Amino acid sequence: MRRALSAIWEWETAVGNRPQPELAKATAQSEGSGDVVPADLFAVELVGLDGKAGRLSAFAGKTIILNVWATWCAPCRAELPSLQRLSDMLNPDAFVVVGLSTDADPDHVREFLRETKVTYPNYLDPKRQVATDILGIDSYPQTFIIRPTGGVAARISGARTWDHPDMVAIVRG
Repeated sequence: MRRALSAIWEWETAVGNRPQPELAKATAQSEGSGDVVPADLFAVELVGLDGKAGRLSAFAGKTIILNVWATWCAPCRAELPSLQRLSDMLNPDAFVVVGLSTDADPDHVREFLRETKVTYPNYLDPKRQVATDILGIDSYPQTFIIRPTGGVAARISGARTWDHPDMVAIVRG
């Protein structure tokens, strides 16, 4: 059943839901509030795909591109490869792409990431406590660009082509 749903999502993506970087740029500029990420986001214990606990505070001092996604979300699935390409092109000493999956089944998440060759760090939020209670997310995907000082430079709703020059410029600030 999962493979059938995956095939449908991939087909829907291929048929023409290509994100528009120009729209992403406008959205990021209008939503970039400079708000500070809630302290409990950095303190909350996240569960990695390996089952080990982790925290975003492990990435302190870097710009964090935090993408909240789910395998059942076709736009999320479409943008993950471009997030991987972005991760590959950025200086790892200054930037990190981090995924937060809201899926309930960690095996399904691991399988999907392996199939799509996504290697940047990913965590699980199956009860959506971080996504809903801390980040206030009500639609997917949502991406937060968090500066090394903890300020939110942008909150971007919807899928984007993250390795497009306009998006890379937003990330680099």
